[in-house]
Amino acid sequence: MKKHSARVAPLSACSTPVLSLTRADDPGMFVGESRETDNNGNLSSKGDELESNVSCATSWHRTLWAFVLLPGVSASWLGVSELGRSPGSDIKAPPAFLTAWLATSANLLVFPLYHGAAGAVAVSRGSQWPGLIQHYREGSLLFGERGLAAGSVLRCVAPLTLLWTLTAYLYLLALHRLAIPDAAALFCCNKAFVFLLSWVLLRDRFMGIRIIAVVLAISGIVMMAYGDGLHNDSIVGTALAVGSASVSAFYKVLFRLLLGGARFGEIALFLSLLGGLGLVVGAAIAVAVCLGGAERWPPPSLMLWARLIGTAALLVAFNLLVNFGVALTFPAAISLGMLFSVPVTNVLAACRGGVHNAVRLVAAGTICIGFLLLLLPEGWDDKAWALMDKVRARWRSASETCDEGSATKPQAVRDVTASAFH
Repeated sequence: MKKHSARVAPLSACSTPVLSLTRADDPGMFVGESRETDNNGNLSSKGDELESNVSCATSWHRTLWAFVLLPGVSASWLGVSELGRSPGSDIKAPPAFLTAWLATSANLLVFPLYHGAAGAVAVSRGSQWPGLIQHYREGSLLFGERGLAAGSVLRCVAPLTLLWTLTAYLYLLALHRLAIPDAAALFCCNKAFVFLLSWVLLRDRFMGIRIIAVVLAISGIVMMAYGDGLHNDSIVGTALAVGSASVSAFYKVLFRLLLGGARFGEIALFLSLLGGLGLVVGAAIAVAVCLGGAERWPPPSLMLWARLIGTAALLVAFNLLVNFGVALTFPAAISLGMLFSVPVTNVLAACRGGVHNAVRLVAAGTICIGFLLLLLPEGWDDKAWALMDKVRARWRSASETCDEGSATKPQAVRDVTASAFH
């Protein structure tokens, strides 16, 4: 089993979007990559179908994709929050665990869709349709040179499947007790938890500004919990939302710890394995939850199938946009897509006539500021000081030029100017 640490990964765990497992700046990560063996017997990566299209994308191409993917990420997460919460007493939200189980199981389709998309692109470019076995072998390299084995599934895929399902389940439970803007803001704390976990487990670089961001996130959590006083729904709902953010952070850091960064084919195979294992194991858990009375499921005739399937589909869409969108645009744009859902939910709540709590608004703003601070790249302070030095140097040169021009001005011109004023 191969292991990677954040010290050799091209992107640290904190610099990539939430729940994103794809390495955004690896030239061999693109769809349809093929690996060959060189003369020395070492594995080498060579992209074929989409590598040239994506790797040659200029900054303005990435900017254009940012305008497409940022609203897509925000809309998918906003849709999950809207459909996962009961709109009124007459209409109940879909069962939380059933929705989370369905969303997890739907990831089973990712690898077949990836294989079909890569094949279609290859055929459109005049190449042969790549074989399914070829894509499977390339994707299985995520688990080491020996490929996929039963031990790899139990050791790596199984715990990550439980964490992925638990993330969605806790967030959907939080929506039953909290307002949508509050739950969305609290989930944004996961980036702060990713920094803490990656600093401890992956030995990421320590940055003082990120510690400030963590303090702001914790302050926002405390203000959110006590915003309406010490009543049960507020405390429990905040705990569930923070628990969901913590589990999502642990999911991402554990993936980096066990498997490192992943390419397109590798992440597609991993998500399909996650969906297949979630389908089997989650079925047993779902039956136990239903029979144990932990969650009440309405009869099929009364089940809100549209809301159930819509919530699960949007969860899968959010997961795909986060994992595969980093190859098309800047990772910060994907992260901002999720943050952008917080003000949008507040605007929607105000349009519906919801009562805004000033303390909760301040708490949400504090969490958002901490989230933005965590997006600052490493070495941002050195770049800021260098930029300030350049600005000062240009200002001084411009001032000296003006002084020299005024000193060399002919005396006659100055006399004429003075007499004109008299």
